[in-house]
Amino acid sequence: MDDSEIPVSNDISITIPVKVNFTAIENYLNEKFAGEIISKVDTKGKEIKYAKIIDIKIAKSNSETYNIEIIIKLQTLTFLYRNRELNITISAELILNVDKQKLFVANYKIDSKGKSWFTDQMLKSIVNTFIYQKIIKKLAFDLKPIVKDNLNSINTKLASNFELKEGISLIGSLENLSISHIKLKDDHLWVLIKIKGWGILNIENF
Repeated sequence: MDDSEIPVSNDISITIPVKVNFTAIENYLNEKFAGEIISKVDTKGKEIKYAKIIDIKIAKSNSETYNIEIIIKLQTLTFLYRNRELNITISAELILNVDKQKLFVANYKIDSKGKSWFTDQMLKSIVNTFIYQKIIKKLAFDLKPIVKDNLNSINTKLASNFELKEGISLIGSLENLSISHIKLKDDHLWVLIKIKGWGILNIENF
């Protein structure tokens, strides 16, 4: 084959794996919820404080039904059960809908270690509702606007001949960027990002 028969194309189609450590997810959740009070208002309009969130941890689930565990450490605040530590584990199934580009919790269950009468009552009365409203809903992400914002930002840089290093630059445009797969490992989350577009690497100086 001579040079004239070698096809030349500036089209790009690649899949890039992104590793997200559980520590990053934990930092996000703790920034949002650590220190928050779990409470409810009784029929007389008085707020009853049950517990304060101290810490949130993430772990891979070994269950066949669920793939992630969220462990919440609470400090009790009621008069009879004040300043006791309580661990509540949320086993959840985190799913990616590729077509809709949405990450969400399909189903979950809440359990506690060292159950007591107080724990049972608290779980039944407020914790289930609180965790669903505050945490489970927060784990649902519409990825399309996130992807679009990053796509626009990248294309702005590529359009102006993005310099990788002195004398070497990249120009191009990404037409599509989507998340195609997620996989939970022992201490991190793998996210596969599919990229399509075109690009030219311009070398002016080594």
